Amino acid sequence: MSKTDDPKRNLKILVVDDMANMRKTLRSMLFMIGYKTITEADDGDSALTKLRGGPIDLVIADWNMPRMPGVELLSEIRDDSMLRDLPFIMITAEIDDAQITRAAEEDVDGYIIKPFVVSTLEKKIIAVMEKKANPSQAEAFIKLGTAYMDSGMLSEALVELDKAKALLPGSSRIQVAMGRVYEKMGDMASAEAALQEAIA
Repeated sequence: MSKTDDPKRNLKILVVDDMANMRKTLRSMLFMIGYKTITEADDGDSALTKLRGGPIDLVIADWNMPRMPGVELLSEIRDDSMLRDLPFIMITAEIDDAQITRAAEEDVDGYIIKPFVVSTLEKKIIAVMEKKANPSQAEAFIKLGTAYMDSGMLSEALVELDKAKALLPGSSRIQVAMGRVYEKMGDMASAEAALQEAIA
């Protein structure tokens, strides 16, 4: 493979962080592992403007930002039919049950916990991009289930999510999605049970 064929040279990455020194550090790390097309945004609002203004292949965003935290940016992206499938990696200094559940609900693709080294960033990007390029059968079921849920076809959504759960029985993301379906059905007991299983 020649350098001009290297997919790293063509991958467009948006780095979102309110701290200029963190954006600079991430840019340097990305350059070190071969990613050259990097755009920056200092908050969620400007990130959305950039995303809607041109093609971006991957978002790397900090969780803790003023005005629009990273998870709110992720929610906006997942609610936008044009951006919904965009790979998204969240960076956070700490993680707890509430964060895990919220990020799973919004369909985050990966986490990086601060502090981290270049090799961690590289492995996470490779894993996320490979998963997007070659979705598993479970991912296909989750995607179809989510589409059914968005269309109000709630029974059909549960069928697809059950298929996904059979393949990935320990997935908190699937449990959260099922909880959302139950909530839309008005079955709050089942919704709460699914959420508790997701946390567990």
